[in-house]
Amino acid sequence: MKTLMLVFAFSLLIQTTVCAAQGRLVGRVMDENSNSVSAAIVSLQSGTKEFASISNPDGYYTFFGVPEGVYTVKAYKRGLPAFSASIKIVVNLSYQLNIALRSESMPVLAAADTPLRPKLSKSKPVVLKERKTRADSTRDDKSADDDFPQSLQLTTTKPDLLDEALQRVIDQAEAIERRAKMSKKAEFVGGAEKIYEKLSYPEEARVKRIEGIVTAKLLVSDGGKVIKIEILSSPSPYLSQEVFRVLNEDVQFIPVQENGLAVSSVVKIGIQFKLDE
Repeated sequence: MKTLMLVFAFSLLIQTTVCAAQGRLVGRVMDENSNSVSAAIVSLQSGTKEFASISNPDGYYTFFGVPEGVYTVKAYKRGLPAFSASIKIVVNLSYQLNIALRSESMPVLAAADTPLRPKLSKSKPVVLKERKTRADSTRDDKSADDDFPQSLQLTTTKPDLLDEALQRVIDQAEAIERRAKMSKKAEFVGGAEKIYEKLSYPEEARVKRIEGIVTAKLLVSDGGKVIKIEILSSPSPYLSQEVFRVLNEDVQFIPVQENGLAVSSVVKIGIQFKLDE
């Protein structure tokens, strides 16, 4: 019988300066009726680089410091259709991608090479252009948001052109990451056994007999919820996706305390997947 072993390891993380070229991706997750979808998993994967962000109560998600490259972006929420597309992150650019979790198939997206002259993807349903200024919004033609969710857009953005709600989300997310305390240990509500009960061995990994340890860095809110995940090492994206799911749906941390107050924290965790012979 095949079984699953689960091992957790916590350690103090040392912040280092990242010299690689980086960009940003922000946006909102909605359903087919344009309602905000909270607690959706939005993930980025390119080779061994894997990240996940959990959408907030208003459906917003953020990725900061994303290394330059072509990524597969996926979005998932239990009970809703999944989303998958390809995007390109370019150094020093910020991108906005609103995601609709709807039944029909999703187009493949291509990012602009520059914020000044974005290039249109060959995929015709995709609209790729700069955000309009407030003056432009008075024109008769439709704005970027008017087409949502019928056509998805990947937009290069400038700070002064972001809508107020999204800018607040970005400011709050940046503040949380700045204040996050490095944690030598973390405690789960219900103990690690609860995660063991909820974790499933992905069928694709089982068939291919993929084993190993997924090591991840977590950003935990002062309320004890995992809000961002960075995969540090993983044998397979199949295993990483299962870690994303469990940490979002089934894990609650006891918040780290500082001077009697709950604070956000950064935790390193290792999960071992192992099949019996």
